[in-house]
Amino acid sequence: MASTILLLGLLYFVAHFLSNTFDRSKIPDVLVLIVIGILAGPVFGWTSPDSFGNVGRVLTTVALAVILFESGTTLNVGDIVRSARSTVQVTLVTAGLTIAVVGLLTWLVLDIGFMAALLMGTIASGTSAAVVIPMVKVLKIKERAGTVMILESALTDVTCIVFTFAVLNAALQGEVHVGLMLGQTLSSLVFAAVIGVAGGIGWLLIWEKVREFPTTTFTTLASAFVLYGLAELLGFAGAIAVLAYGITLSNHEHFGLSKWFKGRPFSGVTPLESDFYKEIVFLLKTFFFVYLGISMQFADSRLFALAVALMLLLIGLRAGLMPYILPRTIARREAAVIAVMIPKGLAAAVLAGLPLEQGIPGGEVIQSTIYAIVLVSISLTALLVTVKDSPLMRPAFERVLRDFPEEQPDMRPTPSKGMPPVSPPATD
Repeated sequence: MASTILLLGLLYFVAHFLSNTFDRSKIPDVLVLIVIGILAGPVFGWTSPDSFGNVGRVLTTVALAVILFESGTTLNVGDIVRSARSTVQVTLVTAGLTIAVVGLLTWLVLDIGFMAALLMGTIASGTSAAVVIPMVKVLKIKERAGTVMILESALTDVTCIVFTFAVLNAALQGEVHVGLMLGQTLSSLVFAAVIGVAGGIGWLLIWEKVREFPTTTFTTLASAFVLYGLAELLGFAGAIAVLAYGITLSNHEHFGLSKWFKGRPFSGVTPLESDFYKEIVFLLKTFFFVYLGISMQFADSRLFALAVALMLLLIGLRAGLMPYILPRTIARREAAVIAVMIPKGLAAAVLAGLPLEQGIPGGEVIQSTIYAIVLVSISLTALLVTVKDSPLMRPAFERVLRDFPEEQPDMRPTPSKGMPPVSPPATD
């Protein structure tokens, strides 16, 4: 027990060191944390996911909820509206490509059944919000491109779960209900967003009263957990609920809530609370990626070669489609990051075990292959984000993304004649 406590304390300092040296080392901290988990788990056998029991699953779900909530508090409604079309296009194109490419190639290469291959595609069709959001923050991506990646990861974290359960039920029952699957996905997203917005408005109404009590900094996060659990119990997407909740708390002025409630002032998230949320995200993020590394499995080295081929193909296709689905208001650097930002995460790792548990033929192959895809996708994403500006990779990105400007265009309105120019907003 003493050694475990010691290691946890040291891990916190290591995580801070990795985060602070990213700009110089160009090695993403998330990748190093995963490697630490791999060394502690599969390589040296010091620990395993079973050692954590249900606590591991619970804390990773809590980490996802907190990361999405905190990210929501930093998003601007205007950026969300401007990025909505691009987000939907990137999400649909990437999910469709992944299901098609992973499903078809694993069906041909691994000699598994069609439904098993389709399950492989749906499980791998999401991008992990818990991986994407920290990397977007560290890379200091501009608002519009960052909003696209954050929203895409939140949406696909939900859609890959819904699609996987739909295909799994179809495999067990012998028939596919496409309309039912799409209906479940849309209802899950829409009603979850409604729960999040309604919860945000309700919390804003009582927030000042809550702050009058001592030691209430954590109460807002606790209310986010309540909304997440409520949405999940009702069959909706808890991840979208907490994201919408965070957006509502920080964008109440854009929603005109003061007018709705007869000029009642709303304070929103304070700087102290924002710093507290960031610290909690840092702690949970550290645990999440180490636990992800501990959860990795290395059954067959050939599956890793297949995972590398699949991810390189998906990244190449995604990059080639960027000029057709992203607006030219996004700079080339940001477009390059969006192109390679398709890491898979713990949601895929958890879903990977379902076919085997349900007795689907090829379930063991699905689980092993998905674990390989998770590790390879995070590693490739981290590597390509790091070397995209290198002399070797920069020409390739410039050729594929040549239609995007070097810098993001200034979208501020031109002042009218006789009016003083508008000062640019202050930047950090």
